[in-house]
Amino acid sequence: MDSYSVKDKFPLYLCDPVKNAECPKTSCKFGKNAGECTNTAKKEFARLDENGEPIVAYTNMAEVMAEFNALEHTSSGLIDD
Repeated sequence: MDSYSVKDKFPLYLCDPVKNAECPKTSCKFGKNAGECTNTAKKEFARLDENGEPIVAYTNMAEVMAEFNALEHTSSGLIDD
């Protein structure tokens, strides 16, 4: 039996919700619920840059957590702008 690993979900790509017909978009930033998700683990559903290459949003969990922590500190007023 295969075991699930978070590392199997990287890299994460910036999602193109029009391409990503598999996603139910329950937490999609671009969906009707206006959630937080903007990424996909599937390269075929990625937004493309000006050279036609998939845009990588995150390469590992440390990058995700660093951004999350920075946003939490900023929104809580712990970081001065």
